[in-house]
Amino acid sequence: MRRSGGAHGSDLRASFEDASTRFAIPIVFASDADLSAIAPEKVDAIPQETLAGLKSRLGADAILVGHLDWETNEPGWHAVWRLPLGAQDKSWEIAGVNFDAAFRNAIGGAAKRLRPMN
Repeated sequence: MRRSGGAHGSDLRASFEDASTRFAIPIVFASDADLSAIAPEKVDAIPQETLAGLKSRLGADAILVGHLDWETNEPGWHAVWRLPLGAQDKSWEIAGVNFDAAFRNAIGGAAKRLRPMN
């Protein structure tokens, strides 16, 4: 999560942690230092090698990438999430929601896409 120490950083972290608990998926936040080389406007085009290195440093099973934008038309947050899985890059989005719902969508969507196919 970018700028976790900002004015709303603790609220955003809490929303993600609540979603994590709801779906029983542990989460690890990347530090600002881990993200310093990634320009926020380039978040949708982070190279696989960069994501693989971050995943390794964090000891994570997967990396969830995304961004939220406030939409005045809807109104609400528009979130685009991406779960890069090697050659497969699964993405999804949600719009017109509060950020709690956006983060539930992020974690729930990741859970759905990570579950083994039977």
